Amino acid sequence: IASGTTVGLLGALFHIITHGTAKGMLMLCAGSVTHTTDRRNVDELGGLAGRMPVNSSTMLLGGLSIAGVPPLAGFASEWMIFLGVIKAGYLPIALIGLASSIITMGYYLWTIRRIFFQEIRRGLEGAHDPPFTMIVPLLVSGIILVLLGVYPQLALGLLSLYIQTTAQMGGI
Repeated sequence: IASGTTVGLLGALFHIITHGTAKGMLMLCAGSVTHTTDRRNVDELGGLAGRMPVNSSTMLLGGLSIAGVPPLAGFASEWMIFLGVIKAGYLPIALIGLASSIITMGYYLWTIRRIFFQEIRRGLEGAHDPPFTMIVPLLVSGIILVLLGVYPQLALGLLSLYIQTTAQMGGI
């Protein structure tokens, strides 16, 4: 928003949608793991990917979207933000943002690897994906992240209209 450019403003508003969807999905995934395993400590988890394939896939999808990996929604919104910052003449700020995205990807992948892709921990052999009622919101969120990444115009049209209307009213 501080870039003062239309594309930066549009990207920031879009990012509220994309980040909120991805972060919400990650929280649902964490809740699913807790519900299924009755454990909250990451050090007590491991090897759940084969036993919780939907949960592990959606958690990976959410983490990659937040890190801004294409073709997910987080990439589209971050790209617009970075483009707005560059257009405003603040290349160093854009590079700091890019570095932040790389660090974000690192800690999400580290966490996902520890929870889902290490050797199965004792007592987790019976773990399984959560009930259907918990799976549906994960899948819907995942579909939204992919759709908005591939077709960002689904949200950008409405957001552009909002920016134009606000500008005409003297709010921008």
